[in-house]
Amino acid sequence: MHYVGIDWADEKHDIYIANDSGKELACFEISNDRKGMLKLLAKAQKLSKDTSSVFFAMEKSSGPLAEFILDYNYAFYSINPKVVDRYRDRHRVSGAKTDPIDAMVLAHILRTDRHQFRPLLPDSELARKIKLLTRDRDNLVKAKTRILNKLRANLKEYFPAAARAFKSLDKPEVIKFLRKYPTHEQTAQLGREEIKNFFRGSGHSFKKIEKIYSILQVSSIQVPQFIVEAKKRYTLALLAQLPPLIKQIKEYKEEISRVMDKHPEKNIFRALPGSGDTISARLLESSAITKNDSRTTAPISATGEQRPLLNIAAR
Repeated sequence: MHYVGIDWADEKHDIYIANDSGKELACFEISNDRKGMLKLLAKAQKLSKDTSSVFFAMEKSSGPLAEFILDYNYAFYSINPKVVDRYRDRHRVSGAKTDPIDAMVLAHILRTDRHQFRPLLPDSELARKIKLLTRDRDNLVKAKTRILNKLRANLKEYFPAAARAFKSLDKPEVIKFLRKYPTHEQTAQLGREEIKNFFRGSGHSFKKIEKIYSILQVSSIQVPQFIVEAKKRYTLALLAQLPPLIKQIKEYKEEISRVMDKHPEKNIFRALPGSGDTISARLLESSAITKNDSRTTAPISATGEQRPLLNIAAR
């Protein structure tokens, strides 16, 4: 067996590795980024290809590093800082806190008293799939938001009436309209009936269509033609990115719903007020409920207190 103690810090982490006999196998630092995590992973994989023979301990119970360790199927122990304080006296007479010492203490806590603590084990494959799908969908939503922000800012530079007329620029009818009429000169030539016919059946009320028409007819600030041509090109480029992105976000939502249907605890999260499948999946991702993993009871903290199963903490 191998025992890895991690003293967590904002910029770097001290690592100490010991074996069953208490021999120091390694003592090093890693940076607080993915490069540092991969360095730690390489060290762990060099110790043993069997993930069940390498144990990790850290005072923090959450965060990117903890998730990274769990994602690779290693048993991870969150040790209460007060427990570490008491164990530190065994290794340093003064009891003063230093990073390398704390990493060593954490490793030896696992080596000598691992049976006293309950590990946080990796989630089931189903729960991990939901987590990955949810995070990837969130990234797509963020990408869409960035494009919409750029689009609105670009319209304000040469076609401010459009930025005022349309509150939501990601609606299919709005995207279609702006792709067909990307300048104020073009929309100013449209009659009331033309705009009414364009938005008919899109969910826009008569009052809303009238408002769009009125705003688009108002004389805009005079913008040099070369700016209009350049900015129109950028508007069309941004608009072209939105439909496939919106389509993918919708398909991710549908896939999350299908995967959620298979999860044994789905009804717990769906029963929460205002939680659709996307929110339910996000709650599931950040909770400790994993019906299919090897835990049968709630994990016990280093102080001997039972952790709540629903540990919905921000990640």
